[in-house]
Amino acid sequence: MSETNIPYDLINQLETDFGSLSNVPENNPILINIRKILSYEGHIVSKKVYLKCEINKLLDEGYLPTEIADKLMITIGTVRKSMRMFNMQTRPRFRYKVVKRSTGESIYGNVCQDFSKLINANCSSFKLAKNYLFLEGYKLTRCDPRILWGELKKGQKYYQNGQLLVKK
Repeated sequence: MSETNIPYDLINQLETDFGSLSNVPENNPILINIRKILSYEGHIVSKKVYLKCEINKLLDEGYLPTEIADKLMITIGTVRKSMRMFNMQTRPRFRYKVVKRSTGESIYGNVCQDFSKLINANCSSFKLAKNYLFLEGYKLTRCDPRILWGELKKGQKYYQNGQLLVKK
């Protein structure tokens, strides 16, 4: 964040005219202009902090940078710049859900191949994976719309980059 640009030239002009800032009348146009500049600068700083917090919150929920830009009505460049500046990462989204029929435990994944590790079989398509998983006691469903990472509860399992992880 940049530092506030204080209009020292205007302040010096008022001090030479009135001797001190405390002697300047409230309706003086130069004093009003200085206050506008300073409050605008403060507004910009607070907006940047607000945007950083909102971007981070939406990324943690699993939204994509383009969706964040649309939600906050800012440019995608602003989102990406904030992500780089504060080392923020996107969270996974899940297209598929597998439920073990005997226990009701659910596991989320983005591709069918993730679930092939559960049954030690190569699942190259949705139909094939669904049939193999059904034979092993699982039910595979397609999530539409996709499940965001933020919608998972603590303790739920999901696949990310080929690894089975548990949300903490």
